[in-house]
Formats: sequence, structure tokens, C-alpha cells
Amino acid sequence: MGFIRKLPHDIVAAFRATLEEVREADLLLHVIDVSNAAWREQAQAVKEVLAQLGVAGTPVISVYNKADLLSKEASEELPPIRPGDRSVIISARAGTGLDNLMRDISGALESFAAEIELKIPYAKAGVISRLHEQGRVIAEVYESDGVRVNVVMPRSAARQVRRYLLHEDDSEPE
Repeated sequence: MGFIRKLPHDIVAAFRATLEEVREADLLLHVIDVSNAAWREQAQAVKEVLAQLGVAGTPVISVYNKADLLSKEASEELPPIRPGDRSVIISARAGTGLDNLMRDISGALESFAAEIELKIPYAKAGVISRLHEQGRVIAEVYESDGVRVNVVMPRSAARQVRRYLLHEDDSEPE
């Protein structure tokens, strides 16, 4: 695990506790500082930690940052980026490659969305605010026993409101 092995145990434990949050993520951005001579080892160490956390199956976009600091020779050592790869070369400081990064993030997140129909009881109306924050509400219909809501939202957020699913045959969140 490269640089992580060299850290004191309590710092590693804190680092892991922070990384526990990645278990809830639909998409991970692995930002790699390619100006660091040990970037390959560091990137591999992060992959190993993610595997240990059990999120090796979570989609990852590899973001090779600080490309503006590389010599021409070092730039040629970066992995080739092909259409469909979940990798992008950027310079956050110079602003280059950010459009590609945003395109890749948007494309990846679209595949994580679910359109669901919910029936929210009036006593749980606060859930509707959360739906607006976490998704795109398509329709709200106020009925005598609650609010019928059609919403497109990330599957991870949809799992949290599955008890309000109106139809069992909806595109149920996994």
C-alpha cells in the first residue's frame, strides 16, 4: 500500500474511517497527482484500500491531475485515454480537461438514476423536500391520503425511500 504503509497506525485508522463513506457512493473520482514521481504506486495503494473496503465494484473515474506540470516525456508515460474509458487527464489549476471530466461524470451518473413513483403520507411530508434535494421531481399529485410523486434520483437515494414505492413493479432500486 505504498505511502499508506508508512503512516502511523492511528492515522491509517482515521483515514480508513473517512473512506468508509465510499461504501455509499455510486461513483468514485480517483484523483491522481501525476506530478508526483510515485503516482503509480500511490494510485495502486488507493486501489488496494478500495478493494479492502469492499468497493472494488463501484465505478471509478481516474482523474490524472496536474498534467500541466509534466514534461513532454512524462506526459507520454500517462495511460492512453480511449473513448469509453473512465479516465481523464486534467489540470485543475489551468482548467484544462475539466469539460471532459464533467462529461464523464454526467454520463456515469445517468446510468445510476432510477425513475420511481412514490406515495408519501402527509405525516411524512419532509420526505418530499428530500426528494427535491436528491433528485428531479417530475410530478407531484396531492391526493386525500398523501402525495403521489414521480421522481428521477440516484439509486442509492431511492433505496432510502423504497418503503414508499407505489408499485412493486417500478424500476426498483437495487
